[in-house]
Amino acid sequence: MRFPATAILLGAAATSSFANPPGLHDRDVETLSKRHNQFWPDPDVYPDEVPEHPPKVYAMLLFPTFDMIDVFGPIDALNILSKISYQMTLYLVAETMDPVSTAPLNMTKDNPLNSSFFPTVNPTHTFGDVPDDVDVVIVPGGPGVRQPAGIAPVQEWLRKVFTGPSRPKHLLTICTGAGLVAETGLLDGKRATTNKFGWAGMLEMGPNVTWVSPARFVRDEYIWSSSGVTAGLDLIFEFIKVEYSAYKATRISGIIEHDLLPADEDNWADIWNVAATGGIVGPDGFVADGCDDDGRLAATTTACPPHPTDEQPEKRGSAGSSWFHGFQGAIGFF
Repeated sequence: MRFPATAILLGAAATSSFANPPGLHDRDVETLSKRHNQFWPDPDVYPDEVPEHPPKVYAMLLFPTFDMIDVFGPIDALNILSKISYQMTLYLVAETMDPVSTAPLNMTKDNPLNSSFFPTVNPTHTFGDVPDDVDVVIVPGGPGVRQPAGIAPVQEWLRKVFTGPSRPKHLLTICTGAGLVAETGLLDGKRATTNKFGWAGMLEMGPNVTWVSPARFVRDEYIWSSSGVTAGLDLIFEFIKVEYSAYKATRISGIIEHDLLPADEDNWADIWNVAATGGIVGPDGFVADGCDDDGRLAATTTACPPHPTDEQPEKRGSAGSSWFHGFQGAIGFF
């Protein structure tokens, strides 16, 4: 028998503990109960704070061959927020009003199997007619970041808007979107992170940026940046927590069944053999200079010595491996 999702959720919310399913020990049931309470928080314990001036107008910037999760991961969480908390507005902004495709620009080189699996997105505005009421700008990454002609209109608009008198309150970069923004100069002297799989290429795009690794996401004043693709979800939930409330962030992450990762949990830096650099990252994304007590993390300008007790996960590849370059070339990323 099937039950409506609302009935299941209401039943779960009214139950303080889980029945013991076959094969689960008492400890496992206790863990499940804690997990339930974490993602379906009691408002008496976690009050739903009401910010005085929450961000309400978002602009997602689009360019050819953007990454889909970079765009729709954050939008999905914000979409739920817009239905349960505030009236919000989303602008999808591109160079023209033509549908923006995720297809490779060079189909011969980057689509060797001749696939037809490339959704398009219809913009709501062009860079020439975006209203000036934008609170938050989100810049995704994707293979298109490597195409100067495709991202030039995006970069021109960013320079204009963020150096003008009515600068948006927040700038969020997802994955290699940090490289796109870095080329504008807006990240010069700022701390930021990006996709560890495409780390070397992004450093070239932003030589004056203080790149931070390991980091799931990083905050520096009004600029937020995330590591690769799915890290954009962790960034947006921290953003919701800070700008709206911890209750809303936890509630929405529970609805979409996403386990939140803090900014200082970044296994991919080790997996892709990216050296620690840029300071000590806290769980909230802020970075402090210096090495930690065990010498594991790097200061802004120096590297900390390796710690003998560090457990290194099995590396799947590195910037020097033929496997890495072969895979990177085959999928056309970064």
